[in-house]
Amino acid sequence: MVPVFLALALLGALFFRAYLHASRRERMAAVLREGEPATFPAGPPALPPLSLLPGAMRGRARLLVQAVLGILLMLVTRNPLTFLLPFPAFWAAERAAKRGKQRKARARREEQVLDLMDSLTQSLRSGLSLQQSLERGLEDIGEELREEIAPLLQELRVGKGMEESLSATAESSSSPSLRLVLTVLALLHAKGGDLPRILEHMRRRVCEGLEARREINVLTSQSRASGYLVSALPVVFLCLQAALNPSSLRALLAAPLGNLVLAVALGLNAAAFFIIRKMVNPEA
Repeated sequence: MVPVFLALALLGALFFRAYLHASRRERMAAVLREGEPATFPAGPPALPPLSLLPGAMRGRARLLVQAVLGILLMLVTRNPLTFLLPFPAFWAAERAAKRGKQRKARARREEQVLDLMDSLTQSLRSGLSLQQSLERGLEDIGEELREEIAPLLQELRVGKGMEESLSATAESSSSPSLRLVLTVLALLHAKGGDLPRILEHMRRRVCEGLEARREINVLTSQSRASGYLVSALPVVFLCLQAALNPSSLRALLAAPLGNLVLAVALGLNAAAFFIIRKMVNPEA
């Protein structure tokens, strides 16, 4: 138990040093920031979350946490190879969180395309031009879709052609619904047509596509939950076994052959998880 207490003490000292460094950087930024007084709190400031730290500090803090966790695992298991386990685990967790955020942002962007189409239909029927309708629709959509429409309006303000700007934005867009809308707008602006009526028909098609995606998510939700459960069972079993009878895992964690068996088992488990996820979610 002595190495564990020493590791915990080292962990506390490293975190306290990181806290002092972050506090000093925060005070220096407050002094150098223009237009704000250099006020210092009476007590020590609260430690900012990891996501609010600057990029370089965030990277150093992440490496620090991974190294400390690796040292703890190495001291507990008495196996130097376990020092490397936190690094791929953090990478996989960050990658999964990033993909989850991108998936949610993509879903919100698809929903906001409907708001854009409604705003364009109303503006065009009121007599506004296509550029004016797009500028007005920019106020009715969310941040995710606004990031793709704003560069288009910026190009139009500096005098770029409407068809060229719409086509370029459609090619670079990550939203299938927005690509469809911008491509049709570019064609109709060049050839002419009843834009409000065509937008109404397109809105119905986009709604049908979104409903189909929701239905697919509902029908595959049980399969996704089963995949997550089956993939998590080995890890949960190892954690329970380590808590109830740690000596039984010594051969698995301390011996080279046990390390090989554990690595192969975890690799097969991860491969099965990704295969199941790909089968039940083609967009993953």
